[in-house]
Amino acid sequence: MIEKSDVSNSDNTSAVIVVVPHTSKPSQVEQLQFDLPIRSHIVTEWWVEECLHGKELIDVQTTLCRPFATFPIQGLQDLTICPTSFTGVDLLHLSKAVTLMGTQYSTSPAHGFMLTTSRCNLRRNTETYNFRARLQ
Repeated sequence: MIEKSDVSNSDNTSAVIVVVPHTSKPSQVEQLQFDLPIRSHIVTEWWVEECLHGKELIDVQTTLCRPFATFPIQGLQDLTICPTSFTGVDLLHLSKAVTLMGTQYSTSPAHGFMLTTSRCNLRRNTETYNFRARLQ
């Protein structure tokens, strides 16, 4: 389902925001772009969730709030991504995005690629994981 809404920008001009499902095919989004006015943005329902979570309008250019140009991404099917330090709606969106890209999602940092919000969090999460591994 596609929804349109007028939103005022910081320069007091209106823009049209079109909300599409995060699973929208790139060809559908591309066709939709040709039918929209110039000052329009196509976002996924994740944009709406982020705005509700943050209680403010966030930038429509935020990467995970826009439809993916390609999915799944060829060559990533053997990659496992383990996000650390993400919580709430960010973790939910990231887990869905990882799967949509065609990679594997894991909650355990034992194997694969670790994705973190900062080096400090990476150290803290790795130490916690290593401590738990030693206890088992």
